[in-house]
Amino acid sequence: MAEIERQLTEIEVQAARYDGGLIVTLLDARREALLLARTLIENRIHAEAGAATVEVTVPAVEPDEARAARILGGMTSVQQRIEEAEREAASGGGLIQALALSRAETERLTLAQLQMGYLQAKYGIAFPVMVPQPAASAAPAAQPADTATESEEAAQTVAWADSRFPSIDYTLLPFEQANRDGDQISGWWTIESTRAAVDDSPQRSFSQATS
Repeated sequence: MAEIERQLTEIEVQAARYDGGLIVTLLDARREALLLARTLIENRIHAEAGAATVEVTVPAVEPDEARAARILGGMTSVQQRIEEAEREAASGGGLIQALALSRAETERLTLAQLQMGYLQAKYGIAFPVMVPQPAASAAPAAQPADTATESEEAAQTVAWADSRFPSIDYTLLPFEQANRDGDQISGWWTIESTRAAVDDSPQRSFSQATS
């Protein structure tokens, strides 16, 4: 909880430096991820203490110590990339600095998502996820193709879009970053395939993209 509060304070300080743009969008996404994590941790703390809590219905998840350890390793790698981007931003200016700052904030968003995965694996805290909704019984009248929204058109034109989820905007930066990193994209999740340092066995890390 203390670490999450520290990160939320850091976001407020950083957001005050900008009037808008990509970095503020990434900060907002990271704030929402951390606020969700904080709420669920607070619920768990109240439940442990026997206090009344707001009920959140989520699927049960069994703790997985091995997965938690793998995610911690992934968090360490992400933190190293954040520090590298910060050093690049500090030593440059103009466009190079702006790109480095954007990359650093993208990695911080990834770190926040990994933190949620760690809480799930370590303590069995399940996070709500978006699932496709069934089609309504009365289908709306079809619209001409040229009336589709820009976000829907863009989501269908990017090469990495998951065609099973046409409602998801795959032009969002976390999906684009996952594609650049060579990760698999499934629904709202990005899946990184790596090899364990100890025995070179295959391992996969899951992160939930945040809009």
